[in-house]
Amino acid sequence: MPLPAPCLVVAWTERDGVEPTGRTVVRDGVLRPEVRVVPRARALVWSRDPADWGAGRAWAAREGYRAMVLPDTGDVLARARDAVLAQAGAP
Repeated sequence: MPLPAPCLVVAWTERDGVEPTGRTVVRDGVLRPEVRVVPRARALVWSRDPADWGAGRAWAAREGYRAMVLPDTGDVLARARDAVLAQAGAP
């Protein structure tokens, strides 16, 4: 079985996820569930053509994102998201 072709994946984290803590707090006289903000990872496949990887790496560096070359398998985006969450120190 041949190895999958490599592709350039750009991934980043954003602090826009919320997770319930299980507690309730009184806010404005109303009981509301307490939540905390957690990082969420985003990823995209930039290109499968190595000629385009330079532009993709430059764009990722300019935006503060992480660019990595990974084998183009079915779980390439999930692996990239896991890598940036581990780098960010997310639980």
